[in-house]
Amino acid sequence: MHLSKIKLVGFQSFANTGDIELKRGTNLIIGPNNAGKSALLRSLYGQLPNDPHRTPERFESHQLPTPTQQIVASLSGSELKDELRRRNRTLIPTPYGQLYPAIEYAEKIIHEGVDITIDRSPEGIMPGEYPSHKLFSSGAHAGAALVAGKNGDIAFAQSLINGDDLPSLAIEALDRKLFYFSAQRLSLGESVFQHATRLTPDASNLPAVLMTIRGSNVSVFDRLVYHLTDIFPTVGNMSVRPHSFGANLVEVLIWPTSQADNPLLAFPLSQSGTGVAQVIAILTAVMTVKEAVIVIDEINSFLHPAAVKNLLRILESEYSEHQYIVSTHSPEVVSFGNPATVHLVTREGYNSHVQSIDLGAIDQLKIMADHLGISMSDVFAAERVIWVEGQTEERCFPYVYEQLFGHVPRGTVFSRVAATGDFLSKRLDPTLIFNIYTRLSSATSSLVKAVVFSFDTEELTDREQEDLNRRALNRIIFLPRRMLECYLVDEEAISAFINARVETTSTTTAQEVAEALRQIAAQPPLLVGSWKGSISDPEWLAEVHGGRLIAEAVKSVSKGTVTFNKNKESLELLQTMAKRDRNLLIPLADYVRKLVDSVGV
Repeated sequence: MHLSKIKLVGFQSFANTGDIELKRGTNLIIGPNNAGKSALLRSLYGQLPNDPHRTPERFESHQLPTPTQQIVASLSGSELKDELRRRNRTLIPTPYGQLYPAIEYAEKIIHEGVDITIDRSPEGIMPGEYPSHKLFSSGAHAGAALVAGKNGDIAFAQSLINGDDLPSLAIEALDRKLFYFSAQRLSLGESVFQHATRLTPDASNLPAVLMTIRGSNVSVFDRLVYHLTDIFPTVGNMSVRPHSFGANLVEVLIWPTSQADNPLLAFPLSQSGTGVAQVIAILTAVMTVKEAVIVIDEINSFLHPAAVKNLLRILESEYSEHQYIVSTHSPEVVSFGNPATVHLVTREGYNSHVQSIDLGAIDQLKIMADHLGISMSDVFAAERVIWVEGQTEERCFPYVYEQLFGHVPRGTVFSRVAATGDFLSKRLDPTLIFNIYTRLSSATSSLVKAVVFSFDTEELTDREQEDLNRRALNRIIFLPRRMLECYLVDEEAISAFINARVETTSTTTAQEVAEALRQIAAQPPLLVGSWKGSISDPEWLAEVHGGRLIAEAVKSVSKGTVTFNKNKESLELLQTMAKRDRNLLIPLADYVRKLVDSVGV
């Protein structure tokens, strides 16, 4: 499920927010400190607090109207059916005299999904406009279908009375699927020992859930630890155990290295750095619940900018089925994420206002930057734009640079082109395409100083490369090897990739992977003229189709049980190589540094 609209009236510093439109994906709530961002997010969790809006004209309790909130929750057909199974009875409003009788009308809603409007106050659900699904006019003569959960399925009946139970159904779903992570430090290191497969909305049972996952779904637990170590370089491992001083408690331990042999060398989660517990809880929520609503207040207050960047990358790339509502006053969060919506919260005196920001409108982008106290380049880091082949390069190039040379210089952005083929097409004018991307860079920020393009060599001849670069006004730097994956032909990283995905007692060795790579490289269709029998030969690595080679080796060694997707998993191979020896990244890092240097840093 996801929230598609919220509205607050008479709550905290908001007289009336108006309709705040939200979408699937990441929704950013931005604004300066004390503007009202936290109050807006806090209103979504649990019961609406009785915190009425006060002004100098009306501030005494007897003068204040009760706060109200309207939420539109969108449920897919499968989600709605699952919620109906949980309930003894649910009345779904249906019209009289329409094409569908009541039961068929309800079945159609359940099949297609529904948007449910919830009106509530601190006392609970309020009578709202009928029907809550807004699928027919409120003035129409209406009936209802009675739907009951029965034997793991649902049963229908024509109701003799009208009614609308969908708002209460939606609230129950939100109570289970909405997770709220406040800006305050969480103390989640210990909990009562119990079998818990699902995180509570306040994450208070986190240790018990981790203990359950560790015992029943090892691959999920290992993946969670992998994400954790990716976000926090100072974390090497995580474990869960019965508390040494509590008869019925579970505690989480954080290890500074991957070796987790001696518990005396580990640190309780409760004593770990600010933000570690929040990140573990966030990852647990997104990895164990389907289509959840994740609300994160002031993410920058408990995470370092680099950790924010890594967390958002993981959430958006690997767990995109969830909806994220994130508040921040930090420019880094705006530039790191790929938001579906952005809303600016401002405050004047006793009144807060919410303004939707059109990311395509330069004037509104400047308004957003002004309220954050930054320049346009801070928001979208677009003083220097490096256009790259695709998603793989967009994710991997900054990572490689940071591993060898530190943070990517402020104001430098790696952004993927829509379709590399447009530059090579005989039907299109490549000069025109280059000009379009240059103008697009400037449209994103009027402060752009330099633009450069990074392309794979692929099978282009030297003359074709020279011609294309001439059309691009000498702004192309070609990758020395055929493609990025040519830098990832590493038998140890590939074997680790396979072992992380195969739940067997046997372990794939680097030697097995190396042999598979040699066999595949020695025969068509991947045989190339420079092949001399060595998978470490730089001349061969520059010519071979690295992506297909790795994919075929993974398929062969795993006997078809594991696949390699270069767009999603090339970064994982790079990270594995870097953990073993950062020097392995030097050939690629030198190229990335050349790109960065070329835009004048």
